[in-house]
Amino acid sequence: MARCNGKKGKMLSKRGAGKFASIDHGGTVTFNAKNACAICCVEYIKISNLSREHRENLDFLCDFLHRCKQFISPLATVGRVNGDVMSAIGWRQDMTHLEILDQYRDQDAIEANQGQYTNLMEGSEKAGKAIWSNFRLLTTKAADETKEYFQNLSTSLPVENNSISNPNGGESPGGTAASLAFPSNSFWIDAELDEDTHDNLLIGFALVIPTFKSTGKIALKSEGHQVENGPFVLPDYKIAVSFPSDFICRIAFKPQGDAHGLMKATEIGDSTRLAVCIQPTPKLNHNSKKGQPAHVNKESCT
Repeated sequence: MARCNGKKGKMLSKRGAGKFASIDHGGTVTFNAKNACAICCVEYIKISNLSREHRENLDFLCDFLHRCKQFISPLATVGRVNGDVMSAIGWRQDMTHLEILDQYRDQDAIEANQGQYTNLMEGSEKAGKAIWSNFRLLTTKAADETKEYFQNLSTSLPVENNSISNPNGGESPGGTAASLAFPSNSFWIDAELDEDTHDNLLIGFALVIPTFKSTGKIALKSEGHQVENGPFVLPDYKIAVSFPSDFICRIAFKPQGDAHGLMKATEIGDSTRLAVCIQPTPKLNHNSKKGQPAHVNKESCT
């Protein structure tokens, strides 16, 4: 995995039954003890320590995503934990603007509030930039490689197939890339990967922010925010990444390299967490059958 500046390293081996190693503060890179490949890079930033510009960008992102909800079809929340709508929001083909995926747009709501919707979408580039900038702050090289991969993939696909499938469900017939949905059940890989892909697994990114459901605004413990449990886990290595109050959390990991997922949290009152994810989807081996566990090359690393 690309370098994560200022993070302490921790070597881990695949482990059987036993307690999970909890990550809940600071900056940490965990490595596979067998081959020294990075498993994940995690960084916590206290909200009160954010620079003014960084806080303003995160505030804008949270507000943009919250305002999108009124233009999203109720179908988008079916089967999603706590009514999460991130599976309905994705990237335009150039990977610089966010938009509501075609199949999840509530056309009646848009037509009834066209001016409001147009105004909202004028901020789609700024909202998208906030996500990529946080990815780059964690690991610049990996962020740039992942973004370039998405851009090259979207332009190389035939027009009739110019959409990028999303491991969490949701793809856009209009050419929008994978959605922002955070993985909640990716504990196995559901497509066979070709040999090239095994050796070139790309880095994914996750951003978790404490927020209030009613406003979408960043929330603090002193304001009554309380969400319990719901860690991000990598079960093969018994890693559990927790999300304490008053901190944002950034994670870099290989979505196709190891089993992973976001466990169900207990949300108290108006409290919730905004969780967005960028998952680069590898090129599929079209001779393989979808739905079969992939034989992922655990020796590969960036």
